[in-house]
Amino acid sequence: MTTAVARHRQTVDAELCVVGAGIVGLAHAHEGRRRGLRVALLERDQRAVGASVRNFGHAFVAAVSDGEDLERALHARERWLELGARAKLSICDAGTLVIARAEDELTVLEGAAANPRRRARMLTAAQAGELAPIPTDEVLGAMLGTLDLRVDPRSAVGGLARLLEEDQGAHVEWGAAVHEIAPGEVRSGWLTVRAPRIVICPGPDFAALPPGARGGLGDLALCKLQMLRIAAPHDRRYSPAQLLHPAQQPEASSGAGDIVLTVPNVAYAVTTSSGVGNITDSSLSIDPGSPRRINASAGAGDVTIQASR
Repeated sequence: MTTAVARHRQTVDAELCVVGAGIVGLAHAHEGRRRGLRVALLERDQRAVGASVRNFGHAFVAAVSDGEDLERALHARERWLELGARAKLSICDAGTLVIARAEDELTVLEGAAANPRRRARMLTAAQAGELAPIPTDEVLGAMLGTLDLRVDPRSAVGGLARLLEEDQGAHVEWGAAVHEIAPGEVRSGWLTVRAPRIVICPGPDFAALPPGARGGLGDLALCKLQMLRIAAPHDRRYSPAQLLHPAQQPEASSGAGDIVLTVPNVAYAVTTSSGVGNITDSSLSIDPGSPRRINASAGAGDVTIQASR
């Protein structure tokens, strides 16, 4: 493993070159090593950043459709457990609780639970309430997907990258922005990788790729996901992940310079992008480097978070 410091021009011969060390690039690199290929992995930043350390971590096997997709999800689950053990990752295998408040929702969940390969089971409203700190007055039932996993994306990406850095069959280069991709060859400043197989995993940064590698990506419109990591009220811990009805989801509104986020029932964590902090009882603390000041207040069953720009 090397990083972006002054160095001599270098050529690396590999059987697979992966451009991008986010979670998708890491997955391809690890799969290449599983198949016995010599792998070179190039990442333009000094570590994985972006969505790979913010917006993944839920292996939602229960939601995948029957057939080939479900078999692929089951295989991915086993790979997460295998690589997680090797990388000493903390993996939560408590499953996912999906709540139904309408008859059609309940019918869909019953259909999903009917496939024994999914290893999901139906619960009554009372049983769901025992697993999740939510009101159950309007709950008709729930499905518990027992195979679902959760990992912390901030530690998972780093742990999977370290496995490759310690692997003699892999060559990992950080700070290696790719400027040319040709058949069988990838160039990044001082480094040239020669490989018959090249996989490009740029994430949303595809505009930074060499023109010849962008294909038809120029017309794509990027979306934005606003996120904030906060701790659960009263240090509450959740066993299965919870998928809730829209009525239970946070509601956000913006005014002149403020963002107000209301979380019904104080029952679970919420996400927005105003900063990173922890919520305890009715107060929210934000890391000193946060770009916005956030205040939280508790009402009758709700928490309102107000962020000043």
